[in-house]
Amino acid sequence: MRSRAQKVGRRAKQNSSLVSWRLNGGSRICQVRCPGPAVLFLTEIRKDIREADLTQLLAPFFAILRSPLSTGPISSAALASLHSFFVSGLITEDSPSITAALSELSSTIAHCKFEASDSSGDEVVLLRIMTVIQDSLCGSVGHGLGDIEVCEMLETVLTTCCQMRLSGKHTINGPN
Repeated sequence: MRSRAQKVGRRAKQNSSLVSWRLNGGSRICQVRCPGPAVLFLTEIRKDIREADLTQLLAPFFAILRSPLSTGPISSAALASLHSFFVSGLITEDSPSITAALSELSSTIAHCKFEASDSSGDEVVLLRIMTVIQDSLCGSVGHGLGDIEVCEMLETVLTTCCQMRLSGKHTINGPN
């Protein structure tokens, strides 16, 4: 005959879910046993992230983009992360401290620095900068940008365009 503790433990095991994900490109697996369905657990994490201060959440990405020591691939990854934050709905008009975060984002994008390596990698970084600018200006948070932020971003776009034209690189349409 089973003890009461064994029955309760067995029932708790049946009502819990094992959530696992891969870390470091799939070389390590992290597993967490969470009460209830895994979807509820992940929804709670998502809700907690959405309630976090956006400036604090984005600060590490901004620091990477401002650092002159970061390489093109690292800057590219940081910019790709910012883009995915827009796409996933983490950065929305309802986010806490959205105005301050957008101001910091525009300043960071305008002063983005990375070590130039190969031309194709550098172009990927420039494309990702343009993508984040498009997310900011054309997305749901665009109306929250002030005149200074919009001017900084447009200046970045125009500067990048002029630099590419002066360096002999052409747009998708080819040479004029």
